[in-house]
Amino acid sequence: MADLYQTLGVDRKVSEADLKKAYRKLAKKYHPDLNPNDEKVKKKFQELTAAYDILSDPAKRAKYDNGEIDEQGNPKAPEGFYQGFRSSGSSHRFQDDFQFGGADFSAEDLFSSIFGQGRGRSRPQQQQRGQDIAYTLKITFLEAVKGGTRQIVVGNGKAVDLKIPAGTVPGSKLRLKGKGHEHEGKHGGATGDAYIEIHVADHPYFIREGLDIRLTLPISLPEAVLGAKVSVPTIYGSVQLTLPPHSDSGKTLRLKGKGIEMGGKKGDQYVTLQIKLPPKDDAELKDFMEKYQKSHPYFPHHSL
Repeated sequence: MADLYQTLGVDRKVSEADLKKAYRKLAKKYHPDLNPNDEKVKKKFQELTAAYDILSDPAKRAKYDNGEIDEQGNPKAPEGFYQGFRSSGSSHRFQDDFQFGGADFSAEDLFSSIFGQGRGRSRPQQQQRGQDIAYTLKITFLEAVKGGTRQIVVGNGKAVDLKIPAGTVPGSKLRLKGKGHEHEGKHGGATGDAYIEIHVADHPYFIREGLDIRLTLPISLPEAVLGAKVSVPTIYGSVQLTLPPHSDSGKTLRLKGKGIEMGGKKGDQYVTLQIKLPPKDDAELKDFMEKYQKSHPYFPHHSL
């Protein structure tokens, strides 16, 4: 990965507020939901998120600026660490330098030699970040597409509010900073984080496609032939939809702006009509259809 500041397009002296602003702008541009099936965009989004994860954390940012961790957040070995083990002669000389097997040898002596500290001085203890914890949470379809807040109980037994962003997709992982296992890290290290993997329940009639919503709407035969105004459910509530006369089963109508709102964009809802006959045999309808068929023969399947 390139320099984290270059990845986010900011100066190394950028403020926290400007860093957040830059990340949000790029995240909206490269969000996978707004660029479906584009692997390059998906990879770019992951790089942006990884960079922001480090630079938005003051402790991690300081370590990165000081060269203590790399672009993935992994610790770097101090300069000269490996060089301290290079032998300019035989293995015997290497042992002489560090007194392996000698009466005075100790682990503290070895590390003191490597890090240039005086003999017998204790090695400073490095802070270790606390352990992360993972959860799974199943939310409703409407919570995923519209966003919302869920109260969950984390590792320390406390209830916290989890904000679910609008447009959340199944498999997304939401982070609660510092809400990992109950205890802090070793030697004063920060508490770990909680990661919540989101599962989304199916909806009885809505289907999501990117930012769009699809719905199959059952209508009666008279509504299809004569046209009508019908009530149609959307993720924001019911709206009135005008069916034009002579509407075939399978015809799709568009409700503009009734899809998912995310990143400054808003999808649509597409309504596919499906003609449904009465649940019971209707003698009057059957008699009418037989007479109509005789006087108006029409067999569209003959064209296949």
